[in-house]
Amino acid sequence: MVSAGLALFLLSAAVGLTGLSLPHFTLALVLNGIAWNILFVGGSTLIAQAATAPKERARLQALSEFSVFGLSALASVGAGPAQASLGWEIVLSLSLAPVALLGLSVLAYRVTGAHRAPA
Repeated sequence: MVSAGLALFLLSAAVGLTGLSLPHFTLALVLNGIAWNILFVGGSTLIAQAATAPKERARLQALSEFSVFGLSALASVGAGPAQASLGWEIVLSLSLAPVALLGLSVLAYRVTGAHRAPA
């Protein structure tokens, strides 16, 4: 699920970098929204699986929600000034850094076998 979200986010960035017309922005934003939702659901599922006790699960979920929406608010506030000072291509390219980090994390998760239940 997370890999699909990452792929859609990369596709969104590729579309955004190919042009500055309204169709480019529209398609990039639609793909970005779908990717965001898939990544959010996948991440929430991973967090729920990581917790062993229901009480722990609730705390982890609350911390995750607070972090996600708090950082989203900060990103929303900073997006305008970043766009004005750096330009579209640079801002869009910089957004790929967290995606690369998440991609490496997913790869490490799969390679280490952390997703498998203990026998």
